[in-house]
Amino acid sequence: MELGPRWSPLRRLPTTRRLVAVAAGATLVTAGAVAYAFAGPTSADDAVPVATVQVDRGTVTVAVAATGAVEPAEDRQLGFGVAGTVTRLDVRLGQDVAAGDVLAVIDDSDATEAVEQAQEALTAAQDALVTAQTDAETDDTETDAGAGSGCTTAALAAWTAPDPTTSPTPDATGSATPDPSRTPGTTPTPSPTASVPTGSPTPTPTQPTPTSAPASLPASVPTAPTTGSGGQPGTDTGCGEAPDGSGTGGESGSGTGTGSGPGDAAGGGSGGDPVLRARQQVTAAKLRLAAAEDDLAGTVITAPIDGKALGVSGAIGSTVRAGGTFIELGAVAQMQVTASFPEADAARLVAGQSAVVTVATRPGEEFPARLSQVDPVGGVDGQLVRYGVIVDFDDIPDGLLVGQSAGVRIVVDEVADAVRVPITAVGQSSDGADIVVVPDGAGARQERVVTVGIRGDQYVEVTDGLVVGDEVVGG
Repeated sequence: MELGPRWSPLRRLPTTRRLVAVAAGATLVTAGAVAYAFAGPTSADDAVPVATVQVDRGTVTVAVAATGAVEPAEDRQLGFGVAGTVTRLDVRLGQDVAAGDVLAVIDDSDATEAVEQAQEALTAAQDALVTAQTDAETDDTETDAGAGSGCTTAALAAWTAPDPTTSPTPDATGSATPDPSRTPGTTPTPSPTASVPTGSPTPTPTQPTPTSAPASLPASVPTAPTTGSGGQPGTDTGCGEAPDGSGTGGESGSGTGTGSGPGDAAGGGSGGDPVLRARQQVTAAKLRLAAAEDDLAGTVITAPIDGKALGVSGAIGSTVRAGGTFIELGAVAQMQVTASFPEADAARLVAGQSAVVTVATRPGEEFPARLSQVDPVGGVDGQLVRYGVIVDFDDIPDGLLVGQSAGVRIVVDEVADAVRVPITAVGQSSDGADIVVVPDGAGARQERVVTVGIRGDQYVEVTDGLVVGDEVVGG
């Protein structure tokens, strides 16, 4: 019984030979293609068509780009002015609030009591000031009255006019005769004589008897001649008071008689101004009251702007410290983009430059913006120094999320109405010259040296070598 054809390895030989032949053919085709690519066309008939672009006029821009984040233009860190326990919380995370809304309150019993005590202290200080001013006015009135009459009376009482009914007794060397022409208040000068005869002649007084007090106070109390019977003691009138608060003493008597009579002045300065002290106490009380009122106001957190609660750091019943951030509020109606650029790019950034922003939530859209701030001090980021920037939208898009990523492209140089070609159309020759490739009418290509201006992101400005309408190889 025949089971079928017997298997033999010789039957597969034809298939193997066919595979080898196919591989050899593919190798020859590839080698030929590579050789043709290096050799290029040898004539106009063999030239391969190439894509060309036309030289035109337009704007050439140079820009730098970075990735940043969307943030509120204004952010407020809010906290309590004093420590305490939260008794009221009227805001939740992500909630929109309006300026003036009460957001949180802590227990204010201690702060209220402190304000009441400070107010009472101020009232007492003001009453004390009124009393001190009244007492000072009374003292000034009494002092003025005493100075107007008492000083004159005391001065007149202290001065003793000479007695015209008495006459001095001359001694062996001379005699003193009163001069009726002298004005009281001056010291008479003794008149020496030559020799006198033996005996005791009695001179006749010629000075009239004063009938009234002198019109003016004597400059000093008259003293008797050196040969008199004694000095007139000085008297303190108590009227004068020097600028330093010391009184003026009376004149001292002089003579060869009994006693010299020195004056005694006991003037003294004041120990302090009660009105000044009272004013200082009122000022201090006002400052304490203002501080207490500030503490009371610090028990309430009020929204200073319209915005959204970006953070809440506690709950009702929690204890907070003075000055710590309890609520973070962001003005989401005014969003901006923050980014950072390496120092090589930051050197060309200037506030006011135009920019374009893209966000992931709005693919394919570009939002006009403007650079508003460049940080004056950079920060180290690994091996680079980067400078932060702020970019403001011209018109804020809807639906922006706080913290979402955003692409920023800032124009650092720009030429309008420039002769331009695509950036891929400009190359360099072996000697470093800028060149373009221009096809001729026969289909061949020629290199042409050109002068370029700024090199933008998409176009290059050509200042010489091309005119509008020329055709160049695109790349």
